[in-house]
Amino acid sequence: MEPRIAFRIAGVALLLYLAFFVLLSMDALVRLWMMRSRMDSPLDAALLFSYQTVQATATLAGMVLAARVLRRSATTAARAFTLFLIFATLAYTKAFGFASFPGPLQSWIAARLFDAGFPRTLSNLIFGMPSWAVWFALAAFLRVSVTFPRAVSAEMIAVSGRNDRTGLMRSVALAGVDVGALSRKAAAVVVSTGLLRGLVVWPAAATLGLAPLLFRIPGAGPATAVVFGVATAIGVAALRAGSTAASRLERRRLLWMVQAGLSALIAFAVVGVLSLAADPWAGAVSFAIAAAAPLAVLGGIALGTRGGRPPAAQPAIHRTLVVGGVALASAIAYIAAGSAVIGLAGDGAPSLLLALTAALLAGLLVSRPIATRVSRSAW
Repeated sequence: MEPRIAFRIAGVALLLYLAFFVLLSMDALVRLWMMRSRMDSPLDAALLFSYQTVQATATLAGMVLAARVLRRSATTAARAFTLFLIFATLAYTKAFGFASFPGPLQSWIAARLFDAGFPRTLSNLIFGMPSWAVWFALAAFLRVSVTFPRAVSAEMIAVSGRNDRTGLMRSVALAGVDVGALSRKAAAVVVSTGLLRGLVVWPAAATLGLAPLLFRIPGAGPATAVVFGVATAIGVAALRAGSTAASRLERRRLLWMVQAGLSALIAFAVVGVLSLAADPWAGAVSFAIAAAAPLAVLGGIALGTRGGRPPAAQPAIHRTLVVGGVALASAIAYIAAGSAVIGLAGDGAPSLLLALTAALLAGLLVSRPIATRVSRSAW
């Protein structure tokens, strides 16, 4: 069978698997609607229902976007990007889409499988355990990074760093580390030795993603986190090298991918900071950011993959950096001020008011410097 046809068949099968999770997300909405009268307040019911609705919408949008890219997957990079969208969406929906609220259909399927003696480990692997999908998404990202817009070589990776700034304290011995240079060196080595070929990347992803789930491996968590971080840095370095050889149109598409990645990274950082607080205000804001971020990310990807000539991405990147920087500074100020006031005067309304005031002031103070710095950047 022709490889392109075989890929399309495999892609359709993966999309059907992802569609099953969309069905389960809808099923969870049914369970939430049935449980609404037993929740503490109508507001709790509305928040949970809206959050689950947005998550189901994001999963469906990711599946539709992956199907659109699959339909036009004529190149190696397009096929790798199709798999990235499928596995990233799968990891998202397995982690957040329905795990807390199994619907009637999911409960019925689980009961029938367990009654038939279906292995529980395999059931968890199919219906839960998002980590293996994350590893496959990373493998697809690595394949994209070395094939878009065309094959990346070690020489291209070396050239991509010639115009880098030295950076604060990097010229002082033992005072600073040039992470970009280290990433480029590692990327050049793995590219020149062929370690980012599909025949190597996909089995490695399967091993790293499935082995810790199927077997008890002491100390696997920290080691796999390091491997994941290093692989991500290598992929970013290779993708940047490929962008140096990109045409104007290809670079415009790539910048929309950058905008989507920045949106995800900033949302993750802000939610992580706010998770340190235990008050309902921080929880509500985290709730809203976690619900809206996937749609923003998919919006950037959709603009980058649209037919014809997509709009310029630089204004969107600037807005993302400015809004994200202000939001992150405000979240840090909120946590710091709230913790300080609680430590000195105890919990209560004054601590919340002062924390909100500190967050507002921090946002106002950093907004202009951030906007000025972003406007002078290379974006």
